[in-house]
Amino acid sequence: MKLLSVLCWAVAALGVAAVVGGQVFQSTMASRAKLSQIVHVSAINELFGKPGYEPVGPAEEMVVDAPAAILSNSGPHGEQLLDQEKLLKFKVAPLRMATVRAWALVATVAGGMAGLLGLVGGVLLLTRGGKIAPPTDPET
Repeated sequence: MKLLSVLCWAVAALGVAAVVGGQVFQSTMASRAKLSQIVHVSAINELFGKPGYEPVGPAEEMVVDAPAAILSNSGPHGEQLLDQEKLLKFKVAPLRMATVRAWALVATVAGGMAGLLGLVGGVLLLTRGGKIAPPTDPET
């Protein structure tokens, strides 16, 4: 019974870790995409002097740090690098981003369910003194 109790608490701990990991992963991806878009637009505006220039795609599609590559190569061929066709290779497909978000959501939900199941099992084992089966009637 001790092994079963330890197993329940381990499942609860893993579930909590999966929930926290899924949430941290989602927030990290969102902040990276937003930062990439901000630097991306400012780099293009600085080099071309065109205020209000929009990036290739929405912020959630851009997770690769393209501005660093653009700024490091902004010498005589910098304008060629900033060509729209060349920027497309830095864009992450929306389907790929949706898949990443879906897996993070699955990890969060599955972790929450496993954590709840392990917590309930651990509490039941503690409160019932290690007895899983209901008490039997001695007269039968």
